Amino acid sequence: MLEQIELLEKQYVFDVFDRTTAYAIGTLLANKAIHQNLPITIEIYLNDMVAYRYSHTGSQPINMNWSIRKRNAVLMFGHSTMWLNEKLKGDYALLSARYGLNSEDYTLLEGSFPILTQSGLIGAISVSGLKPQEDHQIIVDTLTEYLAK
Repeated sequence: MLEQIELLEKQYVFDVFDRTTAYAIGTLLANKAIHQNLPITIEIYLNDMVAYRYSHTGSQPINMNWSIRKRNAVLMFGHSTMWLNEKLKGDYALLSARYGLNSEDYTLLEGSFPILTQSGLIGAISVSGLKPQEDHQIIVDTLTEYLAK
């Protein structure tokens, strides 16, 4: 399963990903939230700063906290939170025991995806507010839609 997730992540390596790209992808995600009435928070973190953030009606402050924890995990491991959850088999205790990380700042919940360029990891796209697998999937679907243009 880890190999399948890694192959998925490699499908979304960008030649260029800048703030304009972040805005375009963030807007696609926000439009899905608006048109489907999804209570989600979206964060695109790029080059050590927030490049895009949106919280739709129904999302809660805790969703931003979850987005940040998801983002931290992606930036630490260089893979999606789906990959991390699979690697650690959902065992939060391993975050601390194996890596010295606390669950207040990091999570295994799906819903954050690495922003990769040819030069490596430059950020993360995070969504919170749906079931974790759905948070992950809306990101993948949106990246697919964006790259198809």
